[in-house]
Amino acid sequence: MKILIELPQEHYQRLLSVCDPSSAEYRLIGNGLVVEDKEGVDSHTVVTFLCEDDEASALLNFAKARCPEAVLSIATAIALARQI
Repeated sequence: MKILIELPQEHYQRLLSVCDPSSAEYRLIGNGLVVEDKEGVDSHTVVTFLCEDDEASALLNFAKARCPEAVLSIATAIALARQI
């Protein structure tokens, strides 16, 4: 199953900064798509990337150890995908 993960840009940058450039995590998130949400008064930028269920689970475990601020977004994406 494909899972679309959306991270606030700050969390994405932090997660990317703690990845080894030769790692599977870096290859997975390194080509994320930057999306600026201009709805409403406040605009914010997110980075999205598509991955398989097992990749998302591995990324969640990595984030738990190295980038706790990204955990909620990744866990939410996994939970939402499993509800479909």
